[in-house]
Amino acid sequence: EMQFTADAVRAAVEDHKKSFGQNRRLSNKIIPQQSMVLNKIDFFYQARDGGNVFTPDVLTDIRDFEWSVQQFPGYKQNCLIQHGHCLLPDSVVPLFFPNQSQLNTSFVTKKYDGTGQLRDIQETLRTLAQNGIFWFSDKDFSIHNLASKYTRSQFLNGGPLQATQDGSSWVSADRKTQGEWHKKLYDELLVKSDGHYKHVVISWHEKRTLYDHEVWATLLHDCLWSIGSVSFIALILLFALQSVLLTIAALLCVLLAFSTTFYYYHVVAGFEVMYLINFLSLFLVIGIAADDVLV
Repeated sequence: EMQFTADAVRAAVEDHKKSFGQNRRLSNKIIPQQSMVLNKIDFFYQARDGGNVFTPDVLTDIRDFEWSVQQFPGYKQNCLIQHGHCLLPDSVVPLFFPNQSQLNTSFVTKKYDGTGQLRDIQETLRTLAQNGIFWFSDKDFSIHNLASKYTRSQFLNGGPLQATQDGSSWVSADRKTQGEWHKKLYDELLVKSDGHYKHVVISWHEKRTLYDHEVWATLLHDCLWSIGSVSFIALILLFALQSVLLTIAALLCVLLAFSTTFYYYHVVAGFEVMYLINFLSLFLVIGIAADDVLV
């Protein structure tokens, strides 16, 4: 049974190498739909209690999450396709949940697709360590320490989204289309996964679309809170000053402070990147400005 797992690990690694190698073979032949790696999403998993991630409860949550990603609308239209099917993600799920079939009394087949029952955890981890597979674990994982504080998986997205004879012109347009699907995946599934699973904390990374989309989503969320803060302070100022003119002037000073500071930040100091943490100053400036007006 350990040999079955070792074979599955080696097969997964080879498929991963082949899929990336396909991107280098550009020719005038027709490129099959979703046959080349176009993008990838990395997921990282940590046990909520901060302990070993390779436990039955955590592994079951990971399997359920990855299954929900694969069932999400549009997944089959964006996955990497090999041999007519979506390539399974690089994950420990297929190794821990093999689909076992009993053909007769002496022969058992295993299909590593993540749809079976949870197999022996320590035996699977021992096989990984013996074969030098450490991509799924932390730096302390070894044959003498069959435990890890986190694990990971990687979902590959394929292109072209439609079969084409062109070698590269489809890449930009298909990445844009796929980026819209990533945004939908984030808004409808990923952001809701936080707190949904009892035993695992899930994070993700995708550098082309999700990173910027998540930053802007967080910024929009904070801006909505800032609108509430400004409204509350405006009512307090109006009540304390008994003057609509002074209240408007005070709030206008806050807005002008941001525009003036941004000019010096971008033009004079030469900073071209606006970091998310800079927007925390919005709440600080509002509070300080209101205090100065009242004093």
